[in-house]
Amino acid sequence: MRKAVESLGASKNRLAGWFGRFVRRLYDYYLKLEQKIDPVERVLKAIDGVQRVQVTLEPAQAIVEYVPGQVDAARLHSAIEDAGYEFVR
Repeated sequence: MRKAVESLGASKNRLAGWFGRFVRRLYDYYLKLEQKIDPVERVLKAIDGVQRVQVTLEPAQAIVEYVPGQVDAARLHSAIEDAGYEFVR
């Protein structure tokens, strides 16, 4: 995929070249966002009792669905801070 986008970006056709460079920048931006979100998701999903995790950067938050009898908010709080992130209510 990346090779196709790079060849399109190097195209002599101005429109195709512009479009290829745009897609490449968009793809690179997405990868940078994924690198920020993925560690938080992995930490939370690794906890037994966590059913679903949705992490967003704007606003910076994680929405977590969990089974109350298996895990509590204090455990989630601890996992987030142990991973090097700030827990804010």
